[in-house]
Amino acid sequence: MWYFEIGRFVGGVTGAILFVALWVYSVITYGFWIGGGVGWLPSLIAAAVIGALLIPLWSFAAVGAGVLGFLAFKDSAEPIISLVCLAAVPLFIGWVVLSQVRDWRT
Repeated sequence: MWYFEIGRFVGGVTGAILFVALWVYSVITYGFWIGGGVGWLPSLIAAAVIGALLIPLWSFAAVGAGVLGFLAFKDSAEPIISLVCLAAVPLFIGWVVLSQVRDWRT
């Protein structure tokens, strides 16, 4: 099913980026020896959990990102960015629903 194929891609990419970011944070916070030597384990666990959760829930994360984008940019000098973020949310939901209906019919 295409929904979970996209979810595996989104979860894998997000997990990899999160692992690197958390490991770098661990090295910066706890130093090279402790952060680099031991910090990879909690970074790997957190990245694996988030990556696995994004496989079935990536669409909710995308909708949340659109709403957060609207809230972040609504008071900025470029209000069109906030409207684009907010307009993308119903378009995305409609695309997901229509694709599911098309898969159910075949």
